[in-house]
Formats: sequence, structure tokens, C-alpha cells
Amino acid sequence: MSGDLFFQGIALEYKKFIFHGDEILYFKPGCMDCSDADVHLMLDHKESLRSTRDRLELYAGDDALAFRLRIPGGYDSTALKFSDLADEFDSYVPISVGCTRTETETMTIDGVNVKIVSKATLNELSVLSTAPAMQASYGRVVSTETCGTLEEDYESGRLQLIGRYISLHRKMKASENGGEIRYSHVTSDYERKASAFERALAKLQ
Repeated sequence: MSGDLFFQGIALEYKKFIFHGDEILYFKPGCMDCSDADVHLMLDHKESLRSTRDRLELYAGDDALAFRLRIPGGYDSTALKFSDLADEFDSYVPISVGCTRTETETMTIDGVNVKIVSKATLNELSVLSTAPAMQASYGRVVSTETCGTLEEDYESGRLQLIGRYISLHRKMKASENGGEIRYSHVTSDYERKASAFERALAKLQ
């Protein structure tokens, strides 16, 4: 292993109804213009989190927009701070898209106005500290040993499968919390150690 890690996930699902303030949005497949060569990863759409010169890699599939950012390895590097989170299914954060809608139309569906987005320009992706618009949007840390290229991970269904798992996991956590939907669930150090111990026990049985 080179020591490098990747922060990757699903930023936007197409063909889904998204509640955005007072609007209901529906993004058509292929609507997102990802040609901007300098898309940043932000925190709450305000502060840039990109600390390396690596470009944010993007892949627009038929059903979703996927992303990946390399976290360089090396002694005392940023990667070391995230190494405990690598490949942990329960460790993730919500992701949101910042874009400029350039071509839209409003349709009335069952008496409700829905804004159909057929063209949009991607400005940035953001790690959120508030509730995501979509339950399946996420970012998580993966190791170079467990992933292919971003296109391969998307086309194989791996990213979508994890997204569906995370959506179910959020609902489960909400049910444990009296129905309150929280923006994300990131495992604590205790939970990670307990999970690793349970996996080790399962291998012995």
C-alpha cells in the first residue's frame, strides 16, 4: 500500500425529488456540467477543505454524480489522521452540491410545483454539518487496496450500494433516537474497536 487514501462518495442523485428550501428540485441525468477544472471541496459551502494540489475527480454516471479526492500518504501526513476511518462502512459524512442552474422548467405534479433541472454548472462540493438534501449522499475514506478507479467503483454499483446502506443506516439511527433524523453518523473510536472485535470473533467461529 502506498499510504495514500481516497475520500470518495456520491454527491448528487439524479431522478430524485430533492427538497431545497422552498423548492422541490429534480435533476435530470446528464444535466451537470463538470467541465470546471478547479472544483473545490468545501465545508458548509463556505470554507475550502482542499489542502493538496490534486484536482477533485468527478464522474457523472447515469444515476448519480460521484467524486474522489486523493489524500496523500507519508509520515505525519493528513492520511494518517484518517487511517482509522478507512473502509469503515459506518464512518461517513453528508455531502452537498453547489451549482448554478442554467436551464430549468417548472412542472406541476399532483398539484405540487417541481423545478426540473436539465442543465447546471458544478461550482463545488461541500462536506456538511447540517442535514443533507438526500439521504444517500455521502463521503467516506477508502484505502487504495479496496477501490478501483472512480469510474469502475461507480459502474460496478459499489458506490450506489454503499449509498443505499448509508441511507438505511441513517434511518436506523433515527429510529434509535426517537425518530429524529440526524445529518450523519460517524463511528466513535469505541464503536470502531467494538466492530473490529466482533468481526474478529466471527472469523474464529
